[in-house]
Amino acid sequence: MSCPRIFVSSTYYDLKHVREIIREFIEDLGYEPVLSEFSDIFYKPGDTVQNSCLREISSCDIFVLIVGKRYGSYFPGDSLSITHREYIEAQNQSIPIYSFVDLDVLHDYEFHKKNTSSTNCSYRVVEDRNIFGLIEDIQEASKDNALISFTSIADILQHLKKQWASLFKNFLQGQQLETSAQKPKVEIHENFEEFKEKLKFVGITELTQKNVNQANSIIDLIEKLGGSIEDHGTDFKVSVSGNTINVGKSVVEILDSELRSIKTV
Repeated sequence: MSCPRIFVSSTYYDLKHVREIIREFIEDLGYEPVLSEFSDIFYKPGDTVQNSCLREISSCDIFVLIVGKRYGSYFPGDSLSITHREYIEAQNQSIPIYSFVDLDVLHDYEFHKKNTSSTNCSYRVVEDRNIFGLIEDIQEASKDNALISFTSIADILQHLKKQWASLFKNFLQGQQLETSAQKPKVEIHENFEEFKEKLKFVGITELTQKNVNQANSIIDLIEKLGGSIEDHGTDFKVSVSGNTINVGKSVVEILDSELRSIKTV
């Protein structure tokens, strides 16, 4: 059985315990976590570990980014970190992204924005200013640009639980709308109700436009609705739902004509 694959991106050493708990959380939901340290990623022979991680993102359904106090190791030959590159790849793949940032880092970022002209700023927890570039990329993205602060792992899990439940509900509502759109809509003729009233005298009390559209004649309609009709020469003996009445053939001809006139298909 296929299930959603969730890629978890973050620095490793400072967030090792967070990654382990998120992995358990994802597994408990019945989803497949994808974390590099658990051999969830296929490392293509002859290529780098970093490139293998980027390739794996394309086969995932959701991307979870956790920004802690470290910017992390740099991608080989690049000015951006591995985590930063993974985030950019997730954006390029257009998969849903859920981004979280340590509240202390966010405070440093706010301080940084107020002192952008200074080159000698000292921050409470941030060591590499490039982490602010990652935060800016998240906030300035054209989609999935929500950035949720956290002070504990419980904050992350609670947010993901609510968001993924809403995602599932949104999917179900979409399925219902799609199913509803596929159902053929029967156009009701403006004279349908008047015709329906006329048929009550022969015992037909339940009638739909679909019944009318499917009937070839008034006799066919009566029989399709579970009634019976017998030819007595000058009239018909009509029995519907335990009611029996004699109806002149001229009346039947009129009803036949009206039935044909109110068909919508």
